[in-house]
Amino acid sequence: LRQYANASPRVKITTVDYQREPDKATETQRRYNLTPNIKDVVIFAIGERSRVVRQGELSEYDTSQLLSGQSQAVKRKSFTGESYFTSAILTLMESRKLTAYYLRGHNEHDPTTAGTATGYGKFIELLQRGNGLTPFGLTLSGTNPVPADCSLLVIAGPSTPLHADEINQLNNYLNRGGRALVLLPENSNSGLEPLLRTWGVELGDDRVTDEAGSREGSFIILKNFGDHEIVRPFGPTQNGLVVATPRSVTPRSAATAGSDSPQVRPLASTSASGKAIGNRASRQFDPRVDKAGVIHVAVAVERGGLRSVEGGFTRMVVVGDSFFLDNNMIQNSVNRDFAANAINWLVDRPKLVGIAPQVVREFQFNMTD
Repeated sequence: LRQYANASPRVKITTVDYQREPDKATETQRRYNLTPNIKDVVIFAIGERSRVVRQGELSEYDTSQLLSGQSQAVKRKSFTGESYFTSAILTLMESRKLTAYYLRGHNEHDPTTAGTATGYGKFIELLQRGNGLTPFGLTLSGTNPVPADCSLLVIAGPSTPLHADEINQLNNYLNRGGRALVLLPENSNSGLEPLLRTWGVELGDDRVTDEAGSREGSFIILKNFGDHEIVRPFGPTQNGLVVATPRSVTPRSAATAGSDSPQVRPLASTSASGKAIGNRASRQFDPRVDKAGVIHVAVAVERGGLRSVEGGFTRMVVVGDSFFLDNNMIQNSVNRDFAANAINWLVDRPKLVGIAPQVVREFQFNMTD
């Protein structure tokens, strides 16, 4: 960071020690709208806009010895801070306008209110202040297509079915290289299951439980994160993704066939004690038909390494819950950070600038008596 400041007089560095300066830390959290438990971060800010680089993003680790059982040690093998720091600065300086559209007309979470518990007002504020997107409501009734300037489409908890024409418009948007955040909790009667299946995602008609992750019997805390840039910053965090009414979201094996097929990667899952119970009325696990073990609840979808015929890369984040981002829950644990990371990945922010990680060298001293 001192090298950045030495390179440009426009770069000013301020350090906040949250242990010795709790008041200053609280003011920093308020000013940049940070989650209550966040710490050990670098905040880049220009005016009202800011980008956060977390400690977990600064290094790549070698876990081979840990996974093989040879050692409990996890060694840092490279420093990636320069790439993330430069990307954060470029992101804040770029002038492109991003537009988010929020699907309406199917009893989705209300994006206009920040006071009601299940509203999405705080999420919309995150889109605007935290990520610089301009939000608009969108109805796809009739022959309305998804607008051409749509940088991100948000589908948050519809409880009534989408019409066949609407689903067709969504599929056309995705085929053009669209970006979508799809949040579908238990009992969501959206009718999107066949569409998601064609994109490599199997949406379960079930209720996910996890005895190892339950809290007060009502919420589930998912601490099993996948190896994806959305959740990689969380690392071995003690804070998990807090979900309310989750359903299973499973990558389909057919999604890996072909270089231009959708590639689906898990983001957040239960522990090995997870269960996906199909009979939601009785909540009783039936080993004959229900799944047990690690159950995926959130996945990231990207269409292959090739560009689609009509447009650019297609990206989706599909989560089997929507209440975890409502006004009542978005500030819980890493929920808000998960949403911000997902939005950034979906709209190509931050874009890594191709700076190679710096190798961390180790030196051994052999001391005589």
